[in-house]
Amino acid sequence: MKKPGRNSKREIASRNLKAINREEFKSDITRALQTSDMQADTLNAILRETLVNHAPLVTRAVRSCRNAPWFNTQVKEAKRERRAAERKWNKTGLHVHREMFISARNRFNNVVCSVKRQHYLSKLSSAGSCKELFWVTDELLGKTSGSPSTTQDQGPSSFLNFFTSKVCKVRENLIGSNGDVQHPSYFKPVSEDEVKDILKNSPLKTCELDPVPSTVLKEIFDVVLPSITTIINSSLQSAKHRIDMAHGFMKSVIRNQIDRDNYDKEVKAQQRQDKRNVRPQSSKPKKPELQTYVPPQRSKKGSIALL
Repeated sequence: MKKPGRNSKREIASRNLKAINREEFKSDITRALQTSDMQADTLNAILRETLVNHAPLVTRAVRSCRNAPWFNTQVKEAKRERRAAERKWNKTGLHVHREMFISARNRFNNVVCSVKRQHYLSKLSSAGSCKELFWVTDELLGKTSGSPSTTQDQGPSSFLNFFTSKVCKVRENLIGSNGDVQHPSYFKPVSEDEVKDILKNSPLKTCELDPVPSTVLKEIFDVVLPSITTIINSSLQSAKHRIDMAHGFMKSVIRNQIDRDNYDKEVKAQQRQDKRNVRPQSSKPKKPELQTYVPPQRSKKGSIALL
């Protein structure tokens, strides 16, 4: 595979979301929802068709290049001087202007080498872990284009703590006043206020499967809120989505969860017992026994006296 040149182009598809008239967009969606049934597929089709009418997909060609991270004003000024000297030499053709161009070109190359060296030395010295160091070397070799996450809050421990606390909250809500686990047989319908809070607090993330971008959805959620709430409640209250606690799968899930809880209790009890059985060791290390040197004459006298 050939590396794209400096002036190579690639095609991208985009929509001009800023050009959408929000009032007309809302009115078209409201008019379409009034004459259709409340189904998820129907709502997605209406939103997708309305978005295509107001912001059609446009394909355009862009240059396949990106700015160098080490490019600064010093390099820009040296490049401008080199280009000016080159244009002067091409215009006159004099030997003196050629020498000026060669001098400007060499000065530009030296500036680029110096700036590159300083940039990557600073990145290597600021690497706080082996992961960041490998990322910098991969960037130098052209193997990656993303940066690693340097925050400790996004590590495996925080990921584990998040889901552990989430499971504990679910268990607390399932335990009744008498200590027994309450097994739900149906889902409680949601209200428009609950759906509204979820939509407002949801992050602005969008994928290709979404009928409309999340930024546009948040601006028109007052129009589609009743439809979304109706779809959610109809899905929760439908007979095929009810939870059959007598099903073998649900019984195995409950039994496995109980086994996990019992195993966790046994492991914690064993750990506490092991801590109690461990004897506290002295902080001062014992001195090794030193062997005293006994002269041969004294050892012989001692053996004679014993006889």
